[in-house]
Amino acid sequence: MMNLLWLLLITLVFLAIAAYDVPNLHTKRQWKELGVFSAILLLGYMLSIAVALGITPSVSPAIEFIRKFSWFVNFYTRFIINLL
Repeated sequence: MMNLLWLLLITLVFLAIAAYDVPNLHTKRQWKELGVFSAILLLGYMLSIAVALGITPSVSPAIEFIRKFSWFVNFYTRFIINLL
């Protein structure tokens, strides 16, 4: 029951953050900033949910992902740099 309350609180906080920032970025047509903001917000949301559920985030899967998909990481990094 307590986990459910934490999940609800985390969701409400992240929705409030998005509701505050997204309309401003959208009306100013700042698409790149909106994309980066959304990616960072989503990452923070997923990590917060993991911590609330008692899942300890580990760096190991990230390292394995980079080793196996280094071509994708290089492509994505170049893509983000070109957007900025």
